[in-house]
Amino acid sequence: MQISKHTDLRDGSSCELDFDEADNWLRAIWLGYIDPNEAYNGAARFLSALQELRCPYLLNDNSRLSGPWFDSVEWLSSVWGRRPCA
Repeated sequence: MQISKHTDLRDGSSCELDFDEADNWLRAIWLGYIDPNEAYNGAARFLSALQELRCPYLLNDNSRLSGPWFDSVEWLSSVWGRRPCA
């Protein structure tokens, strides 16, 4: 089931979040060139969905990205991964 899909109208890049109800996991699908702002906003939506659905798993599929991926490791470990769970 698709939870959300956000497409950048400037370049067609997108960020989609699907929920597999049978196996209770989320899949984040990134497509195209994702700028840092799109990445931060997408990651925030994923965290919100994880909390809302009480879902323990997230597969971050960036196999269809083009261009450089934003420097996410520091941000993911120091900001996103430390947000309190509801």
